[in-house]
Amino acid sequence: MSDYIGFFVRDNLGQVPNQQGTCWSSSPDIIFNGTSAQQNPSIYTTANGYATDYGSTVFLNTPNFVYLRALNTNPTVPVTGRAWFYFVESDLALWPNSWRGFNGDCVNVAGNPVNYQPITATANNQVCMAGLPYIWTPPNLASGTHYCAVSWIDNVPGDPSINPVSTFGYMGSFDNLVAFVLAHPNMGWRNTTDVTGLGLTWSQTTNITGPSVPGQFNVGVQCTNMPTDGQLGFSIPPPATGGSGAYFPLSPIPNPNYQGTVKITDWPANATSSITVNYKQGATNPPQGSNIVVTLTTPYASLSSETQLAVDRKGADLVSMQHSIDIDPFGRQIIMITPTPVVLIGSQSYNY
Repeated sequence: MSDYIGFFVRDNLGQVPNQQGTCWSSSPDIIFNGTSAQQNPSIYTTANGYATDYGSTVFLNTPNFVYLRALNTNPTVPVTGRAWFYFVESDLALWPNSWRGFNGDCVNVAGNPVNYQPITATANNQVCMAGLPYIWTPPNLASGTHYCAVSWIDNVPGDPSINPVSTFGYMGSFDNLVAFVLAHPNMGWRNTTDVTGLGLTWSQTTNITGPSVPGQFNVGVQCTNMPTDGQLGFSIPPPATGGSGAYFPLSPIPNPNYQGTVKITDWPANATSSITVNYKQGATNPPQGSNIVVTLTTPYASLSSETQLAVDRKGADLVSMQHSIDIDPFGRQIIMITPTPVVLIGSQSYNY
């Protein structure tokens, strides 16, 4: 194999650039993080992280957080490509015309119905990754089958609305398929181990765009008359441009009108991410009129005096008292006992 220049994706853990992999279907550069976002995704690009295979488990009919990484072999930097994520039902021959994921087919990035995002390298021989997870909700499968996940890194990205698969040309023989795989070190293939046991009632993802002037805001959930034998959780990936995320595991709803938010203080201007809310119903059906609302709020005290006056003139119903959850750097959750006044900026409601 001649020297390859571009984003290199391994076929198996021991493969290096310009070497043919010993197995095509176990790429360690397609990383499944389960049903929550990785709060420190940079671990995947360290020397130890790059030397680690993080497994093949995915959860059916449930949002899975998938990360794509690659090794940059291009000495001309910085360089930006485009990382695509696809999936396909199991087949010994991974024909590209069967790849799924395009146009939001069971895949989104930060709540947007796309299966691609930029990937940037700033140094030669740098392990890099797409900044946000791909949120993949694989449908249930027939017994005895599984999914294959595929990564494709465009080294010279064109129009993002054009699916690269449409440019691959006719591939009607095994010779064509083998030649295609051998010729593209920018492609990864990973067979999955599929689990069906989570049994979520529903899961919803909503995108989040932070303010153009960085400042504190809160993101979380507000319940109205929800049964306490149900379970609720949410996950917020850290933005690709920096800042923290949060993970609140699936837990019993402590009271019917429970509210819980995480405080965000370190997002850069115009940062984008998403919040995925998971709900698992217990024995009690939610009554008519109950709901779970995803909220974005800002502290009343952080507003200017002029804005506070305008809010006051509009009515006290714009201001509510809200408990928030601080997440420290070690991932521990500290529940603030004293609620603070906040102003609602936006919300998304899931009603019964």
